[in-house]
Amino acid sequence: MSLMPQKIKTPQRAHDIIQYILNVNEVGIRNALAEDPNCINAVHIQSGMNAAMLCVIGRLPHFFNILINTSGSFLDFSYEDLDGDDLQELAFSTLNRGIIDSVQDAYERYAPHVINNWPSP
Repeated sequence: MSLMPQKIKTPQRAHDIIQYILNVNEVGIRNALAEDPNCINAVHIQSGMNAAMLCVIGRLPHFFNILINTSGSFLDFSYEDLDGDDLQELAFSTLNRGIIDSVQDAYERYAPHVINNWPSP
């Protein structure tokens, strides 16, 4: 039995949500989410950030809200990027009240167990 972390294969998708976020392409983001709501957990290789994190750190609250309103129940709220930061920590680092509030609302709606240290459902 290997103790090395296992690489998880990401399914091939017609729409790359990470590229759409990086290129600020709202139509592409909506198409990606329509194709696969779980793509909200797709990871940007260089930063280790998922799609929601990229929207937050890129100060794209409109796109973050699209992700959450479309696929919030699919988001892994306990995920951490390569630096060990989670979505909340990244939101606070922006110092943007609107982004912080949107992220807090998303946690309260979809992941109260994370912010309240309850066991996962």
